[in-house]
Amino acid sequence: MIDSVNGGGKPLVQALVYIFISLAGLAIAAAAYFGLMFTPIEAILTGLVGVVLAIVMLERNLRRRAESRLERGIEDLSRLLSTDAQAGQVLSQRINEMANVDAGQRLEALEADVSVIGTVVQQVAEAVADLEQGHSDIVTRLEKPKRDVAPEDDRFFDEPAKSAQLSTSEVQLTAEAVQQALRDERLVFHVQPVVTLPHRRTNGYDLLPLIQLDDGAYADACNFTPRRGGDALIQQIEQIAWEKAFTLARQARAAGESISIFAPLSRATLADPDAVERAAAKLDSSRAMAKDISFAISERQWSGLNAMEKHALATLVEKGVGVSVVDAKSLRMNFAELEESGVSSVRADATRFINQPETFTDFHSSDVAAYVNRYGIDLIMTGVHSEQQILSLLEDGVRFVQGNYISAPGPVPAHMLGGTVRSQAKRERIRT
Repeated sequence: MIDSVNGGGKPLVQALVYIFISLAGLAIAAAAYFGLMFTPIEAILTGLVGVVLAIVMLERNLRRRAESRLERGIEDLSRLLSTDAQAGQVLSQRINEMANVDAGQRLEALEADVSVIGTVVQQVAEAVADLEQGHSDIVTRLEKPKRDVAPEDDRFFDEPAKSAQLSTSEVQLTAEAVQQALRDERLVFHVQPVVTLPHRRTNGYDLLPLIQLDDGAYADACNFTPRRGGDALIQQIEQIAWEKAFTLARQARAAGESISIFAPLSRATLADPDAVERAAAKLDSSRAMAKDISFAISERQWSGLNAMEKHALATLVEKGVGVSVVDAKSLRMNFAELEESGVSSVRADATRFINQPETFTDFHSSDVAAYVNRYGIDLIMTGVHSEQQILSLLEDGVRFVQGNYISAPGPVPAHMLGGTVRSQAKRERIRT
């Protein structure tokens, strides 16, 4: 009842409390008069003293609770002011960056580059015309090496790179259809970047398996991965994905970049000793690229790992790869244990984190990312679909995001194939 009085806005309840105190004082006076044989004056004074003491205690409790509410309000206000200060700092940094931009100098450099490019294009056009007119034999010899030097590993993403738009199909493929697609080498891979805020630089790429259908559309993993069983099929797809991840990491390093590649991983592979041994052997042979590879495993499968599967994953982590726990439904995790298990990042849905942070954690949303980073683990928010969400995540200290608003899944970027392209061009120049 005192809590109700403390809540305010209920004078009737407060009046009832004082009535009960008065009745208690009257009862004390009556007990003193009839039980202790006090005189009427002494009994009345005794009752009044009891009433005064009760009122003093009540008011004291009410004052303490009011002061406690005031302190909590001040703390919330200070937290909001801190968040506003951080947002203001980010805004001032952006304004300073824009103020420091020398547009005139950049335009002059751009004009010079355009002029150089125009000269180069003209020279190339003249060279091509000369080749077409008087050197048909050289052109014939050059065409054959181009077909020979095309890297065999690139066959998985050459086809999707040709399409201007990715057309997806909701058709559920059977295990037999998937096996036939693997035999026909119709398994391709697209990538979706994970970027850092606020500059939105690419931090890594998710490797997404697709199957090209007869009509030119693509079926994504949710439409051809078996719901139950089919462990051998899943192992085969994941092994091909790992090979592709190492190929991309190697080609990115050849192009002078170091990009994280997130390849899919499931319990179906971890439960197979032969598959784990093949993966470990691949990591041993490519130790330099191992730190650029991370295995992406869902939280549902992560929480269901048995002792043998955990040991298999620990064996792979010892080779230098990282682990990313995706589709986290809650951030109430033992991050110290995750750190010991080699987990380098945890992913959660950005919309639910912004709109319903209490479903993820008991902390304030602005403290979650700092708490996770304390254990050397990156917090990645996925499914970003608006600029307002990016600003909210910036205020909460989130540094890594992913979503179709930033970049939808697509073919492997050309700059990740730079090493292969440059080496092929160099061989062509030597032959010429």
